[in-house]
Amino acid sequence: MIPRCTRPTCVNFYNPRGDWYKEAGTYSNNSGTYRRFYCKDCGKWFSERTFSIHHYSHYEKDFKKFAKDISETSSMRALARKYNHSVQSILLRIMKLSRHCLAASCIFEENLHLREDLVSDGIENFVKSKHYPCDYNILVGQDSQYLYGFTWSLMRSKMKKTEAQKAKFNKMKEGVDYNTFTISEGFNALFQQMLKIVGTKEKFDDSSVLTILDTDKKTQYANVIKKSVEAQELIEKNEFRHDVTSSKCERNRSNRLFAVNYMERELRKGLKEMVRDTVCGAKNVCMSLDRFSIFAFDHNTQKKFRINDPVSDTHVRHAHIAGLDAVLIYKYSKKVFTERFFYSDYKKKLNPFQTLMWLRKIPTPQEYSKQFVPNYALI
Repeated sequence: MIPRCTRPTCVNFYNPRGDWYKEAGTYSNNSGTYRRFYCKDCGKWFSERTFSIHHYSHYEKDFKKFAKDISETSSMRALARKYNHSVQSILLRIMKLSRHCLAASCIFEENLHLREDLVSDGIENFVKSKHYPCDYNILVGQDSQYLYGFTWSLMRSKMKKTEAQKAKFNKMKEGVDYNTFTISEGFNALFQQMLKIVGTKEKFDDSSVLTILDTDKKTQYANVIKKSVEAQELIEKNEFRHDVTSSKCERNRSNRLFAVNYMERELRKGLKEMVRDTVCGAKNVCMSLDRFSIFAFDHNTQKKFRINDPVSDTHVRHAHIAGLDAVLIYKYSKKVFTERFFYSDYKKKLNPFQTLMWLRKIPTPQEYSKQFVPNYALI
């Protein structure tokens, strides 16, 4: 069954009707032989592979295994050697898989009913050079350690420099926009997403609708919450509270920031560019966020919540603990790695930061050309 025409202007793109396509032979490539079709209304040609995640690629690879490799500290060159592809081919596959993970996260958010408190913090790293530190702002479930969302912020360098280094860095700063992706802007985008999630919180017999957001003592967080009219209304209704914990407190299970500390540990040992003292660094912001989104999906839906009891053979994931339907998790755990996701189906569901990621509009310092976006990613 062919689901739709792939030309957005065709009447059969959104609502295919009746016998709208006709079979038109086959074609073969390195992966096998596939049937071809054309639309009777607009004349668009396509194949059964057009609706697979392997569209616009000559070789079929196991994307589930590919995502696991990315989440287990494999660098781009290591992946290229392992899969016998060029680095450019690996990057294109990461971009494709990242878009699928973003689309799936939108579906999860639509079907989510919050049942826990939340924790937010920023994880510091750098992009391209240690002169360009950045913050990955994350929102994590207090009990489930489910990664609800993330954004990115560019920070100013705090390194001590010699006079020669200062002169060199002053040239490096030219043309770099430090005012768009600030920590305040990044947290504000994440906070807006949090407010939508808070609105889904269910009242159970043993709990209230009060949601507590725990952060550290960064003044930017408190300022964003004070300026939010919606947050102040929720505070007056006793449905939201912002608690502050020092990031210098001992990192144990009793710490209210445990969830983000746990997530930082997972990221530091999972993403190659985030490993301490790594020889690998992120060279492009969009590619770094693509890998981050793949890690987030793998963490939420594929990784076990804890080392489960081998006798009972339980397979509980972070998404299960967060309250997502098990059937939905299973469905998208398969769909993300096998089917094609169309931008037209999700552009109204993506939040503003996710849209920037999908369209690759987040600039990298000292890079002034537009990011490459394949045409098929905009259909």
